[in-house]
Amino acid sequence: MAVHIDDSDNKANIVFYNNKKSEIGQVQIDELIDIYDFTPDNNLIVCTNDGYIYLVDPENQSIISTFSNDDYSANYNLNKDHTILSVTCHNKYYILDTSDLSVIYQGTTDDNIKNSIISNNGKYLIFSNYDYEIKFYNSKDQDELKADINYITSSKVTTNSFALANNSDLLAICCGDNTVRLIDLDRMKTIEEFELPIMEWHSLIFSPDDKNIIIQGDDGIVRVYNLEKSQYIKLTPTSLQRIDDWKFYDKLGLIAGISSQKTCLFTTMDNEYEIIAEIPEFMDIDEHNNEVLVRFSKELGYFPYYSLDMLIEEANKVTQNETLSPSDRLRYYID
Repeated sequence: MAVHIDDSDNKANIVFYNNKKSEIGQVQIDELIDIYDFTPDNNLIVCTNDGYIYLVDPENQSIISTFSNDDYSANYNLNKDHTILSVTCHNKYYILDTSDLSVIYQGTTDDNIKNSIISNNGKYLIFSNYDYEIKFYNSKDQDELKADINYITSSKVTTNSFALANNSDLLAICCGDNTVRLIDLDRMKTIEEFELPIMEWHSLIFSPDDKNIIIQGDDGIVRVYNLEKSQYIKLTPTSLQRIDDWKFYDKLGLIAGISSQKTCLFTTMDNEYEIIAEIPEFMDIDEHNNEVLVRFSKELGYFPYYSLDMLIEEANKVTQNETLSPSDRLRYYID
C-alpha cells in the first residue's frame, strides 16, 4: 500500500495505491496534514495542522473515526508499534489507541510542553518544557516522576534529542553539555553516559537490536556508539546537513536517514553502516518486493519505483565519482 498526499488550497487529497502501483481511491480532508502513517490494522492515521486526527480506511476510502484536541499547536508522536499516539498541546496530553482513536489516558502537566515522546507501552510521557528542562510523567496517574538523573539541557532540545529503545524502557537523551545519557525509565536512573565530539546534534536513534545508538551531527557525520563496547565503532560521512527521521528495514538490513533534501540508505550488516545509495525523493521501501518508492515526480508524472539493484549500481558508480544518467535510472523504474 502506498500513499501520495497532495496539499493545495488548505486541503489535502490522499491518494492510495495498491501493490500493483494502481490507484485504488482517494480521500479528501479539509485541513493541511502534519504527519501520517499506517497502523497495525493497515489503516492510515492522519494528524493535521488544525488539531484534528483522522483514522482512514484505505480499502474503502472512508474516514473511520475522528479526534480533535481543539488546539492548533499540537505535537504528535507514535510509539514504535504504531499502536499508541500521544497528542500534547500547552500543558495537556492525550494518549490515544490508534485502532479507533479512543482516549486511553489524558491529563495535564505543571509545565507547557515543547517537545514530547511516548514510551512504547504508553506508560511514560517524556517532554521538554520552555525552560529547557526534561520532565517525566506517568501518563496514567498524571504524576511527575522525580528521576535520579543528572542531565543538562539547552535550547537545542527537540523531539529528535530523545530516543527510545525498541525492546525495553531505555531512553537516550542528547544533553546541552555535549553528552548522551542513557536512562532506565523503570528505575528513573542514569545507567550510562558518554561524550559527543560535536557541538550540535540533529537526531539520534537506537539500532533495531538496541546494541548501538546512532547519532547525526552538524558536521554531517553519522556516528555509531556501541553500548556493549562503550565506544564509537563507526563514523560515516554524509552529504546531509541534517537527518530529520530514520526508518529501519530489518529484512533488508537497511536503515534510511531521511532529510528534506534527500535520503541516505545505509547497510546495517555486520555493523558496517556504510552508505549504499542516496535518493532525492525517498518515501518508503516495500520489503516484500525489494522495491523503493519515491515521492511523486512532477517530471515523470507518476510514482517512480526503483529496484534495490538500481541502488546498488548507483552506489558503485558513486564510489567512482560517477552517477547514473536519467536514461540509466529509467531502466530500473518499475511500471
